Amino acid sequence: MLQIISGKFYQNKEIHNNPTQMFLYSNANIENEFEIVGIKIKQVDNIDNIYKYSINFDNKIEQQSGNFSIVNAWSDVVLFQVKNVLTFYFDSFWDEEEYVVKKMCKERIKKGSRMEYVPANYVRSILNKERKVDEKRILEEKENVSNLIALSREDYVTVITCIKTYCASVRLLETDPNLAYSMLVFALESLSQSYDKYEPKWEDYDENIKGKLEKKFKMMDETLAEEIKNILLKNAHLKLSKRFLHFILNYLNDDFYFAKDISNKIQRDDVERALKNAYNIRSRYAHALKLIIDQSAVDNISKVSDYFRNNREPYLTYSGLLRVMKYVVIEFVGQKEKVERESIDWQKGLPGIIDVKLGPEFWMSKNESSKCEGASARLQGYIEGLMEKKAYDITDVMKTYIENFEHVKEESKRSIFALCILWNATVKHDSEKKKYYNDFIEKHISRLNVCCIQNMVLLAIPFKENYEFEWKESEEEIEKIILEYIRNRKKETSFMFPNIIETIIYLRIAEKFSCVERQIFWIEKAKYNSSNNPKVLKIILEDSTISEKIDAICEYM
Repeated sequence: MLQIISGKFYQNKEIHNNPTQMFLYSNANIENEFEIVGIKIKQVDNIDNIYKYSINFDNKIEQQSGNFSIVNAWSDVVLFQVKNVLTFYFDSFWDEEEYVVKKMCKERIKKGSRMEYVPANYVRSILNKERKVDEKRILEEKENVSNLIALSREDYVTVITCIKTYCASVRLLETDPNLAYSMLVFALESLSQSYDKYEPKWEDYDENIKGKLEKKFKMMDETLAEEIKNILLKNAHLKLSKRFLHFILNYLNDDFYFAKDISNKIQRDDVERALKNAYNIRSRYAHALKLIIDQSAVDNISKVSDYFRNNREPYLTYSGLLRVMKYVVIEFVGQKEKVERESIDWQKGLPGIIDVKLGPEFWMSKNESSKCEGASARLQGYIEGLMEKKAYDITDVMKTYIENFEHVKEESKRSIFALCILWNATVKHDSEKKKYYNDFIEKHISRLNVCCIQNMVLLAIPFKENYEFEWKESEEEIEKIILEYIRNRKKETSFMFPNIIETIIYLRIAEKFSCVERQIFWIEKAKYNSSNNPKVLKIILEDSTISEKIDAICEYM
């Protein structure tokens, strides 16, 4: 939202200006009013070193096409992003509520308090009371935030998500330092996987395992040994971890290693090993909820040092990992290409906006092309309409389909043929149209002998016409078609029929099997597929034959 209201995506249409004033509290003491990317920030009160700021901005929205246009919304989302940006760039804590800032910046716990952790004890300065911010720092961060807004939309969304995670991690210190630590690794890992294409080499493999394997490789053909190495290097975990390390190390330069006013900085020779340890302990926490090594969360170490050693191994403290993340993000943003203007559908970036697939009622009857496109989608849409007792007039569509039937692909032919049978059987037509459809069906009646998902659907829908299906495929081949349908049904371009239709198809397959074990398998599948339909589930659980179950469900439909 912060990037959207900057106006870089607007196309010089009418702009709805919405001057907005909101408030934030912070431990940062910034005496003079300042402005960052159009956001004016002014200190208006000081309550026991917790400072109140007015946040003034123009929540400007471009006039949208059509009769309806949003003119003002999501000010709270703008404020949320401002809060996170200020927390990240100014090494201080910002929130809409004064008590939250007080709680996070509390230096010690009163005796008997139920708080287990003191967030301020884990970080060097972010949560210190009265964080004085001078003019030089303001100018530096104004440039950094301007660089952030100038990113392409795709890059900005990635980075602002990392910044949000950074801030969420700091807030988690109050309740779960282990999760807070892991979240920083998650954010860096996400950034590295999006932008680093490093491919691991054999030298990157774990030293202990590599040494043992090398001994075995010497005993075999060299070509075979190389093939095994290549297979091992495709290991997903190795690729992820090496990209994580490669990406971060690429953005840590001398300014990081020789930073002023930072005590106990981690040494360059230790960074790679410490990052590897951070990645590994994050993995252990994520996969088995094993706690981060205690010292990395102990306040008297984390507050004053980037790292500590355990059995000579370097480990990043929480504050050390926090410093790494901030430095990497700022360097990354600084080096990325900047985009002054960008033509995108910015409305999709508005909070709460999602793409919704239009229901069949919006397109079933539209006869827009002679190419017979969308036959499979119309078959599914028509069946959905039948289940919901909705009627669609597809007279013109069917005429186009029939006239162009010989020129379409086989998959579309199967869908058109099945759709014609359903359309002819479920709608009352005058005698002329009835004959027209009957003639088409009769001409292609041999298509019923093709075992395909479209014909299986016809077996699952009750209608008066009595058609013969003479499939030559074996039980296993028929089953294979259904299993393929199940595998593919989540794909956008595949069928996904109503639940009750699937249930009847499963029972039809069970009915065809002579093997009791396969019968039970498909009856069980029908049972679990009907868990949200008590009536159908009851029918399946009744002591009856498969044929009786199918008849009862069809009658219920």
